[in-house]
This record gives sequence, C-alpha cells and structure tokens, in this order.
Amino acid sequence: MEITDYDKLILTIETDGTITPREAVEEATKILMNYFSIIVGQIGGAEPVKE
Repeated sequence: MEITDYDKLILTIETDGTITPREAVEEATKILMNYFSIIVGQIGGAEPVKE
C-alpha cells in the first residue's frame, strides 16, 4: 500500500541576517504571485500583482 496523504510542507529558511526568514518568505511569495499572475494574465486576462 502506498501512502498518499501528503498534506504537509516543511521549509527551512536560512538568510544572511539582512532580513528575517519571515521577510524572505513574504518577498518570495510576492515574486511568485507576480510571475504566476503574468502567466494567468496571458491565458485569461488577469493583471500582475502590484507591490
């Protein structure tokens, strides 16, 4: 039997100290949301996320 209940994501965030791990995740999230909104925009007309 194969286990398929993968519902947890664990990230280890290391920074150089200029920003906190939380700030790094927040900034990465903004960047990814912008990239994905561009892709979706090309398909369905959504606008990129404004920072």
